[in-house]
Amino acid sequence: MQRQTICIALLAVLVFPNTASAKDCERDNLETCESECSGGSAIACHLLGEDLARKATSFEVKAGKATSVIDDTLMASAKRFFAKGCEGEFTWSCYKLAILEHKKRGMWRNKGLRVDRRLCMQEKQAWACSRMALVYNEGKVVKRSPRRAARLFDRACNGGEKAACAHLGVMLLDGDGRPRNISAGVERLETGCSEGIDWSCLRLGTDYQKGNVLEKNLDSAERLLRSACERDHQESCVVLGVFLDRESRGGGSKEASELFSSTCANDVQSGCVNLGDLYESGRGLRKDEKRAAALFETACNRFVGGCVRIGRMYQDGRGVSKSPTKARSYFQLGCSNQDPNACFHLALAQKNGMGGSASPKEAARRFRSQCQGGRALSCQILADLHRDGSGVAKNLHERRRLLRRACSLGRNQACDLK
Repeated sequence: MQRQTICIALLAVLVFPNTASAKDCERDNLETCESECSGGSAIACHLLGEDLARKATSFEVKAGKATSVIDDTLMASAKRFFAKGCEGEFTWSCYKLAILEHKKRGMWRNKGLRVDRRLCMQEKQAWACSRMALVYNEGKVVKRSPRRAARLFDRACNGGEKAACAHLGVMLLDGDGRPRNISAGVERLETGCSEGIDWSCLRLGTDYQKGNVLEKNLDSAERLLRSACERDHQESCVVLGVFLDRESRGGGSKEASELFSSTCANDVQSGCVNLGDLYESGRGLRKDEKRAAALFETACNRFVGGCVRIGRMYQDGRGVSKSPTKARSYFQLGCSNQDPNACFHLALAQKNGMGGSASPKEAARRFRSQCQGGRALSCQILADLHRDGSGVAKNLHERRRLLRRACSLGRNQACDLK
């Protein structure tokens, strides 16, 4: 699992100090938040800001181009609530404003860090140490510093912050900020899972499933993933479904379809995409490409996920009427929201002129970026563009260099080309 996902999952566990807590205001029940915010609850103000910021951002496709659309009025209201949260020393609001307001980034960032540093170092508040550790570990508003993050997680752990102990376990497992210590990392994550820290179960379960960091152990993987899913951790339920489907364990694809259906109904886009995959392939469900396309389209339009899948279906005319223009639009939408697979398919469309005019220079730029990021096939395609002088200067020396890189990245076909 990605570090960023872990940080988000930790938010409710780590950083809601009792001194600023809301009585009845919750993410799933915002009706009481406004009055509680007016009454001085910094967390209530923050939750209102989160809700408004989410509603202020939407996506639309026009003339084959995808753009994010910001409702300035709603976003301004969101910022006002974040400012109230920050004034009340709920520093996630300060950090949120540091991301949203580039011109005042330093002011909001420094205000948050000053408060957290005081609470952590002077007032010995373990949750504040954890919160500051997340900021340094995530690296969104400050330069990432894994060593500093590890020290702060250690301090918070010693102060009784259980989730911080688990997060330190991740760093020990990865050798990130601390020398790698697999046994200590596993112990901390197992303890975190048993204490109800669901992302801890998810992280350790996926490691056992993949067998990269740890020796592959499917029994342990299933035990950990089921533990978190049974506590209604939606992401773990999706990963459990993928695990059961791929490894043919438990109820296999049929049980996976039930997990995906449940999570999709709870607006978890990865659940919708995986459910669509089962409908598309006919695993565990009767094959239904129209239903698959509808799920992919919903996931892409509502959550900016599944854009590649619905784009491919429009490209091939499966489950929907064939439309290269719509396919390219969905690839553009996914790419504009940082999906590397969508960027790859968009580059192919730009190279070949699918669904619009050919744009070899833009295609070459995207392939170069993906090649630098480690996508072997993009290196090989860029090599072909240098051979032909399409979108880039004809350069056989650069072509050979790119083919060697593609080969080193595992693209065996490129190893035989000259």
